[in-house]
Amino acid sequence: MSNRYWSLVALFYIAIIQVLPLTILWYFATPDFQNQTIFNFHFILWIPLGITIISICGAILLVYFNVIRLKGMNFVITIPVLYSLVIVLSLTPLSVFWRMFISFSTVILVTILTSLVISRVGTFKNKKCKKLSI
Repeated sequence: MSNRYWSLVALFYIAIIQVLPLTILWYFATPDFQNQTIFNFHFILWIPLGITIISICGAILLVYFNVIRLKGMNFVITIPVLYSLVIVLSLTPLSVFWRMFISFSTVILVTILTSLVISRVGTFKNKKCKKLSI
């Protein structure tokens, strides 16, 4: 794939596979918008976590097949973690401020850890490629 389209593919992947379903679920499954129509505890708990796990596994496959770059995994991991935390924390009696504070604080830590892991994987991958070319 051409270098100029990798970020666009990652953006579409994040928008279609992660943001769209999680936003719809957040809108209908939480009382944040005064429009809660889904009240099933297990549905609210497991569906966002399932979407997150499946989308991260799909993104790993896309990185493996060079459809998206490894750098794009920073966003692929942090965005569904944020949405999942916001949706799952809606099950607690905390106010919206504290739920968002906990979610964003956790996402900041996840972003730092993800960046460290991705940089380590990138250096390992580069060293492996250099050894093979020698």
